[in-house]
Amino acid sequence: MTPEILMDARSEARSLKLADFDLYPKRGFLGEADPLEFFQEDIRGAHWPWVREVQDVANVLPKLLITDKARRYITDHMGSMWSPRDGERIIALSSSAQHCLMRTVSFVGNAFVHGSITDMWSGKAEAHIPEWLAVPWCLLADQLGTTPTLSYAWYALHNWRLADPTQPISLENVMLINNFFGGLDEEGFVKIHVVVEAAWAHLPDATQRALKAVSDDNPRELEDALLVVRDGQKAAVETMGKMWRWCSPKVYYDRVRLHIAGWHNNPALPNGVMYEGVEKFGGKPQQFGGETGAQSSGIPLQYALLDVRHEDDIFLKYLLGMRAHMPRGHRAFIEKVEALSRNGLSIREYVDAHRISNHSLLRVYRQCLAALLEFLNVHYRFVEEYIAKQEQTLPFNTTKYGTGGTHALPYLKKHIDRIEALVEEV
Repeated sequence: MTPEILMDARSEARSLKLADFDLYPKRGFLGEADPLEFFQEDIRGAHWPWVREVQDVANVLPKLLITDKARRYITDHMGSMWSPRDGERIIALSSSAQHCLMRTVSFVGNAFVHGSITDMWSGKAEAHIPEWLAVPWCLLADQLGTTPTLSYAWYALHNWRLADPTQPISLENVMLINNFFGGLDEEGFVKIHVVVEAAWAHLPDATQRALKAVSDDNPRELEDALLVVRDGQKAAVETMGKMWRWCSPKVYYDRVRLHIAGWHNNPALPNGVMYEGVEKFGGKPQQFGGETGAQSSGIPLQYALLDVRHEDDIFLKYLLGMRAHMPRGHRAFIEKVEALSRNGLSIREYVDAHRISNHSLLRVYRQCLAALLEFLNVHYRFVEEYIAKQEQTLPFNTTKYGTGGTHALPYLKKHIDRIEALVEEV
């Protein structure tokens, strides 16, 4: 590595601004403000019938999906509403309004593909998304730098509100904005993830501090930043441990996961899904993964910060592929941290270089790895109980794959093995 590269990395680390990546010191990945619940007007204040209809359809999904009329209802209410003029209005929206609209369109889109519960019982998934739904979905995805699917960002990060806005984010104070079937278990499953994200609220800021500390050769400041990372991860583990109370494994498997599945490794959609009228796909079906915690930025950012490097195999390919579903800014921040680590600001290498002179820094780094390992082990047990050990009753609802479309248990085991090996190395 040349001195020039290292000098540039130090300069970048000192000038990082979280807001440039849609990250904020007090809220981290959850955004500066609470998610927008609904809106009915465009940027000029004009009434917008198409947006009103999309949101109305999304709001009735918990009732609609227990009939046999879901696709017909969606078509009747939205099929004739879309026009190219609506696309221009979408592009002009604020980011909060685009997030709101992407959430509602994604719920409606997944509902259209997977259908009502009776469609699922009959194995009748829809492999063609009509142009009036596919075009706005893809336009929104392009604006936000993500994929036209219901990803973690729209199912969790931008899908909550507070019962009491004067109180902090907690399991007792969070409500979802949109649901599929609704009920305690779906609410509980998503709420757990929202509160986990709140536990990681200071992770981006601590990452910024840690990189600057390495750049400035300040081991004390680095240790303080890593303590924030460790404590946030411990809080996340504590929250994840409450999943059993809020979401039953059987209800999750038989109901909650059905509509969040994607079109990759889905037996009901063996060739993926066609987005009609979307030129960039060239008339070819797409196989996007479904909503999964692997699309959260929390664990990948900790990997980047702690310089956890994985083997170049199919599981790494999957891990990197999940980034396409992340919000653009979050993905860019992880990539920036990785680049700085490669260019001379590796925290793992810094800790190793100071292992003799600064035992407390090494201890805190190892504690960060231990907390990360505990989180992965809890997640592994969840996949065992909530998916692998369940009785498959529907052909497409397989116990083999997670909702993201990967072999979940072998995938997580690779992560656990890598962290255990790294703990031994340091």
